[in-house]
Amino acid sequence: MRKFRNAAAVGIAAGALFALTACNSGSPTGGSGDDAPEQEVSEDVALEGSPTYDAMVERGGPVIGVKEDQPNLGYLDATTGERSGFDVEIARWIAAELGFSEDDISYEPIASANREQAIVNGDIDYYVGTYSITDQRKEQIDFAGPYFVTGQGFLVAGDSEMTEVNDVSDFNGMTVCSATGSTPIQNIKENFPEVSTEEYDIYS
Repeated sequence: MRKFRNAAAVGIAAGALFALTACNSGSPTGGSGDDAPEQEVSEDVALEGSPTYDAMVERGGPVIGVKEDQPNLGYLDATTGERSGFDVEIARWIAAELGFSEDDISYEPIASANREQAIVNGDIDYYVGTYSITDQRKEQIDFAGPYFVTGQGFLVAGDSEMTEVNDVSDFNGMTVCSATGSTPIQNIKENFPEVSTEEYDIYS
């Protein structure tokens, strides 16, 4: 498998009235090894003027939008029911800073194409899951971050004849797949006009 990448910034998304100021007082608990660190739950948290936070308190916990099919980022083990990954730990840390324990959290898998609408509709309180920060998205929702700067790229089979990329025309005639509503599929359509695309609801 070969990779060809460009940069992207990833942030936490929430409705415009949800101020994540409570999360500015610390950073995720450190740890080593494969076990996820246990987050220390904050006490006496107050966020005045935040209907989103008020709804969480009334409900007894946050509803967090996540991905379930990205190992090491946001993943749900169908056998054990365990969630793991960097984004999952960020989601748990935010909840802990807001005064909620792991047992208080409800996770809601959201397809890439439905993320903004889920936040606007109030179906979720916030979303953590490789969510690129773009000007278009900021017209509808607020981002906290970025907390993660990474890249977007193409993956090709290990035995592919493509060994390097010199120009966008190198991809002419190829078919590229990605998730509907994701920035990769948008970038492909905008920058690779001669490339065919296939879109899927989820990455797996």
